[in-house]
Amino acid sequence: MDRKEEFKLFVKQYPTFATYVQNKNTTWQELYELWDMYGDDDNVFSRYKNVSNTDLNSVINGIKNINIDNVKKNLNSIEKGIKLLQDFVKKEDTAPSYEPRPIFKRFED
Repeated sequence: MDRKEEFKLFVKQYPTFATYVQNKNTTWQELYELWDMYGDDDNVFSRYKNVSNTDLNSVINGIKNINIDNVKKNLNSIEKGIKLLQDFVKKEDTAPSYEPRPIFKRFED
């Protein structure tokens, strides 16, 4: 197995690496160079391996900032839309079916 494949396996063990790269705190190249120099058991990666409390705090603060009234209004409007769609589908199902008249019959027959 070549070094790049070993690095890929190492990175897959710690999904937080991808978060750091996506947030532009580091690059894959920098992580690879650190891994190439120090290996995977060094304290260099401790900050990347541990889930930070700031991430958890930001999620909690985001949840606290949710306006429940707006969520209820949105859910009610979605529910009304679904009911309207269901009513529309039901009306199509109950529509009378067309029965063609026999070709040579008159109206009085």
